[in-house]
Amino acid sequence: MSHDYLNKSVESDCEKKIELGSVKRISWLIEKKPKICS
Repeated sequence: MSHDYLNKSVESDCEKKIELGSVKRISWLIEKKPKICS
């Protein structure tokens, strides 16, 4: 039980980090190259 719980928590943390990273990357691209959005 505890082993499954740890694996799930680690997976969710990785997903959150990936989501945050993609959001930062998109916002950075929008700031640096606004022509892409227009």
